Amino acid sequence: MTQYPMLNKYPNVPQDFKNMVVNPYWGHEGGNPESPIWLVSLEWGGGLASEKPLGPCHGNKWSEPEFERWDVEKIEEQIKKSGVYRSYVWFLTELITGESAKEKDPIGLEKQYEFFCPGRYGLLINTFPISMKGRGNKNDRANQAWQNDKVVKLKEGDEPSDYVTLAEWTTIPTFNDYLEWTAEFRHKNSVFSTLRRKYAPYVIYCGGNTDWKNVELAWTDDKDSSGKLEWKPLSIPSSERKLHLDIRWLENGEDKNKTLLVIGPFYAGLGFALDKQSRGFAVAEIIRKWISEADFDTTDWLKVNKFLPSTFKK
Repeated sequence: MTQYPMLNKYPNVPQDFKNMVVNPYWGHEGGNPESPIWLVSLEWGGGLASEKPLGPCHGNKWSEPEFERWDVEKIEEQIKKSGVYRSYVWFLTELITGESAKEKDPIGLEKQYEFFCPGRYGLLINTFPISMKGRGNKNDRANQAWQNDKVVKLKEGDEPSDYVTLAEWTTIPTFNDYLEWTAEFRHKNSVFSTLRRKYAPYVIYCGGNTDWKNVELAWTDDKDSSGKLEWKPLSIPSSERKLHLDIRWLENGEDKNKTLLVIGPFYAGLGFALDKQSRGFAVAEIIRKWISEADFDTTDWLKVNKFLPSTFKK
């Protein structure tokens, strides 16, 4: 049985914050939860500021219908300004086709596959709900923002001078403790596990293996008693860095396929990210191999007839 040291250490967390953390859709980007492939990041980027504070009614913002708000034009705008979104599109294409996509135009691929749109491939979701501008070395930049930036608006009508810090609002004094508290809470309350068992994706890829312990804890619960996280070295001929993936097969109940949880390099920006050299393709290739070797039928795991647009052309 899992122990919950952070939940016990900080018992006075406000209900508004708990409402946020118990909602799996708080922190999501969008897409189709029925997709066989889910892509997970750590948290929203950009961060909070007094000009865009975290407002009241914290736990009621997102619900499942929000996943229907995406269209190709919206994704194209994200691709133009974000290397992370370009990496999402390349990586999804490589998982689906088994071919390298890095040299292809990501906007062209988006028009072709309509990723993250209703009924198409791809769901984007975050493990942690609060936006951070950046973490820094050992999360030092995020810890400073957590403790010093007054970015939480407790009630309507409050002026910026009334705002409080995330540490003051949550009663959790550091960003690192917040990560552990959130992972424990989402594990204990089966926040992501319930969502996973409902839709049973074949792959959940979590980008950001520097925080693998919290990511695994958040994406599992005590019903996931079988199996454990396995460390898998990743050999890439063109890469000087030694990389690895952490993987675990998760049960979703009778008459449902298992899910392969993969925790690996982040999508873009960092020296060891998926968009550098041929790393994304190498990761996609080994994931496809593991699925093909699974101990259950994965012949039609991509369900291309269901998720490709009717206008799809190679």
